[in-house]
Amino acid sequence: MVSAFGTVGLSTGITASVSVAAKLALIGTMYTGRVGVLLLMSALLGDPRPSVLHYPEENLLVG
Repeated sequence: MVSAFGTVGLSTGITASVSVAAKLALIGTMYTGRVGVLLLMSALLGDPRPSVLHYPEENLLVG
């Protein structure tokens, strides 16, 4: 699981013979390791408070 989290590609060659649940755990661990724990938590939890900043919008005529 450590090499899956680090996405270094180390294997003992038993990945093909493990159960489907273990393969799904490996996939989840590899995805979390690739994306990053903080970024994944931020994406799942979202912004807890809305921003108080509002940027002006304008339609520009180009051409």
